Amino acid sequence: MQCHQVWKSVLLVLVFVVCARSQAPPTGKHNSREWLLDTEFGSESGMGFKLPHTAFGLGFERSAGKSFEVQASIRFSPDRKYITNDGNSIAFRTKSVFWMTNRFGVTAGVVRGQLWTSQFTKGGWSPAIGISLKESSLDFPGRLYINYLVPTGCEWGAGCPMQSNRTHGPELEWEKLVWEHMRWGLHFGVYHVLNQSNPLRPDIPRTGQWTGDSYVIVRYQFHRGNLNKLY
Repeated sequence: MQCHQVWKSVLLVLVFVVCARSQAPPTGKHNSREWLLDTEFGSESGMGFKLPHTAFGLGFERSAGKSFEVQASIRFSPDRKYITNDGNSIAFRTKSVFWMTNRFGVTAGVVRGQLWTSQFTKGGWSPAIGISLKESSLDFPGRLYINYLVPTGCEWGAGCPMQSNRTHGPELEWEKLVWEHMRWGLHFGVYHVLNQSNPLRPDIPRTGQWTGDSYVIVRYQFHRGNLNKLY
């Protein structure tokens, strides 16, 4: 791992900490902050990684009044790529939620992913927009997030040595507070991705395909939650 790549990872961690600690929340009963320990396990084979998928990290949530909330997380994954049989990655996510009612909100966020393997390094930003719903099915308070990942990144040219996959598609995350300190969730994503092409043959267009991923998310929250109240 080269020095500038290490500094990029350090910068992501610093951005995460600064976002979480930059301001003390305003006083008032509707302002709160929460730290979480995150674990993922499942499958990202559709994204070119070997089974099983695992990831570990730290999450942060902060509300400001009744209508606004900021979320952030950083997770490390030791998943190996099929084509290199090695690799590790870091994903930094941040999301803002504007609650239009007590149960319905609109979201906007961005994901920064960085992958290192023995043969190449790849990273990029992915904006996402969507909605959020607070619900209490199965007698547990929970949230449903439906997002759409927007494609970004270069497609072709001399300034594009590592072509972007231009990943885009819908994502669904369903989360439940099943214990005062524990949340369980499910993630499903369906994406369209572009395959790498030969830069020496611009007459041959890039091909694409639909794929996806699915995994379980377990989150330990440090403050005690209320199983009888939406959060």
